[in-house]
Amino acid sequence: MPAKYVFDTNIYIHCLQDREFALKHADQYSHFLPSTYFSSVVAQELLVGCLDDLAVRRVQNFLFPFERVRRIINPTYGNWKEAALIVVKIALRRPNLKSKKVALVNDTLIALSCRDIGATLVTLNLEDFELIRGFARFRFRGF
Repeated sequence: MPAKYVFDTNIYIHCLQDREFALKHADQYSHFLPSTYFSSVVAQELLVGCLDDLAVRRVQNFLFPFERVRRIINPTYGNWKEAALIVVKIALRRPNLKSKKVALVNDTLIALSCRDIGATLVTLNLEDFELIRGFARFRFRGF
């Protein structure tokens, strides 16, 4: 079975905001593209972060090819419940992270969705995903 990949929100944000970063990593991204899936959670995070119509169009340009070939992954009801429980456990063990609960829910949903399809999450946010991996098994790597 070929490898599957999902890119985290922070990579797309860097590409949208920093042309030099995007050009530097274009070959690496292109290498993964034929086996890349897009997370609906990442789509939501990107669209919510848009400040104008141009930003919305740029995000939609990222989404369209994945929508067209039906390579979108979505959290299940079970993922939502598991993510909530994981974030509660994290907050109980690490009270200093309570302000990050919403972001951790989204990250956990992405991680659990990746696990469900056997995909590796590619991220710049290694610290939070290491934390989440203490409560759920999934694969991730840096970009």
